[in-house]
Amino acid sequence: MNSSDYLISVIVPLYRGQKYMAKMTAQIEACAAYLEDGRIELVYSNDEPDEQPENPETSSVISVRFLETDQNRGIHGARVRGFENSSGEYVLFLDQDDKIVPDYFVSQLQAIGREDAVVCNAVSGGRLKYDADRSLPDAASRACMVQKGNQILSPGQVLMKRSAVPGCWLRHILCHNGADDWLLWLCMHGEGKRFTVNARVLFIREVHYHNASLDCGKMTLSEREVYRIVEENRLLTDGERTALAALLPMLQEQRMRENEKWKRMFLLLRDWFLLEHRGLSLAGYLRERGMCLIAVYGYGYLGRTVVEQLTGTAQMSGNGGIASDNKDSKKVETAYIIDKNAAFLRAERPCYTLEDALPPADGVLITVMTGEAGGLAERIREKLKVPVFCLETVIGEMTAEYA
Repeated sequence: MNSSDYLISVIVPLYRGQKYMAKMTAQIEACAAYLEDGRIELVYSNDEPDEQPENPETSSVISVRFLETDQNRGIHGARVRGFENSSGEYVLFLDQDDKIVPDYFVSQLQAIGREDAVVCNAVSGGRLKYDADRSLPDAASRACMVQKGNQILSPGQVLMKRSAVPGCWLRHILCHNGADDWLLWLCMHGEGKRFTVNARVLFIREVHYHNASLDCGKMTLSEREVYRIVEENRLLTDGERTALAALLPMLQEQRMRENEKWKRMFLLLRDWFLLEHRGLSLAGYLRERGMCLIAVYGYGYLGRTVVEQLTGTAQMSGNGGIASDNKDSKKVETAYIIDKNAAFLRAERPCYTLEDALPPADGVLITVMTGEAGGLAERIREKLKVPVFCLETVIGEMTAEYA
């Protein structure tokens, strides 16, 4: 196969990423099997000089290339190097631990049409990225990029035509990791490239503690660098650049608020872990108060943890095993989930909004942090006429009681 024959180039920067290569190669092979014309090249752009795989991946289904390096360029530089050593008519940038569904390219190629890029729906941390508060079409728009920041979760959501990759993004390599994808979308909009969207969920990302987007300081530096490049190259209108300048401190403040929430969640989970280590379970706390069929309000990280833990406790009891706190006691189960974005959740339990007709339950456990709960407890109590608990308060009471 000649280098000019490739239909799609998948570019994957690697940083200490040898352990991800086998799975990445396998999933791109699975995607190629769905294509009538499965001409895909997978380009690994290594960004760690001290890690050179002894046996780089090979494939009989797709072309696999591995670019060695003598320097650390950062993820933006690694992506650009991969692009410059590829030749596909369409381009997809994936991170080393990203996941896409097998018919990703079939669906994206059908959706892109005459446009320059197509953005698919995504799952992040077990829930849909786009919901009642954040629409997919809005996320891909020029106005959103300028006024709200980057609402596209990852470049892995975006299949683009090679001709749409802007020269400005290729020339101006960010020194600080974190916002090079935002720069890519701004450069594309600045050049008048057109985006469309694909409502199908084709991309999956898990949030890890090492994700660059969680580092407030690095993200701030990277976003400032993006603004400087946009300003120096006059990529946007005067009004848009003014809006972008005003957005930067707002993004920093928003990220600091989020980090405060994450810190509180960490402390809550730490106390919860210590209680469990002592044999004191959330299920036991609820059971002592006659709460065996629980509705869980909020299906974020804490809500999912509650549902998973109660499911595990119920399975242990139901299978004749010994629950950690009382082997003779009745199991505690999640009846259903209440969340304002119920229609956008992926859960094994029924999901409702607070405005829906709700089934019976012994009680409701609110898993959003108390500072965000507002008058939720009273509203739920008034509607269901059952006891309502806040997870943060429950863990605090348990910790105080058994300290």
